[in-house]
Amino acid sequence: MSVPCLLLGGAVAVQGPLEFISGNISDDQRAVLMLGLTVLTPVLLCVVIVWAYVQTNRIVGPVERMIQELDAHLEGTGTGSIALRKKDLLAPLVERINAIIARSERLKKAAGS
Repeated sequence: MSVPCLLLGGAVAVQGPLEFISGNISDDQRAVLMLGLTVLTPVLLCVVIVWAYVQTNRIVGPVERMIQELDAHLEGTGTGSIALRKKDLLAPLVERINAIIARSERLKKAAGS
């Protein structure tokens, strides 16, 4: 949802400068446009940076947890499965890794009895 909004905002922001370059606007419109671009550009940049930060954390967080949990299982100290936050990405991968961990624990119990 946020990407279409950013694209639409970008299209509107680009239309003004194109008219500015072609010289089809008055001095008052030019002043408003320049003020708008001066304010809009840093705001949009901040929004994009925050959005990118949130999206990358939804990927990096699960990867870090998977690495820690898999290392613990390889050392023999791991217990249970990998848990994700609600909005984390990579859920299908984590589900499969959890299935492998569960199968490994069942095999260890069967071999031990």
